[in-house]
Amino acid sequence: MLAAQAWFLDNGNLVAAALRLAVHRDTLTHRVQRIEALCGLSLDNPNDRLDIGVALMIWRLSA
Repeated sequence: MLAAQAWFLDNGNLVAAALRLAVHRDTLTHRVQRIEALCGLSLDNPNDRLDIGVALMIWRLSA
């Protein structure tokens, strides 16, 4: 979940999110693509972004 959180915190900026996580941009790109594949959602779609964002908030609040 850290990859998705970083992506959201940096408003979809992969370079900034990769720096936040101390990983290469390509590594983060691969992780984001994996998240999309596992969830069956696309972070390019605003409705899907909302769904993932809400899921992350619920996950953070329940932890």
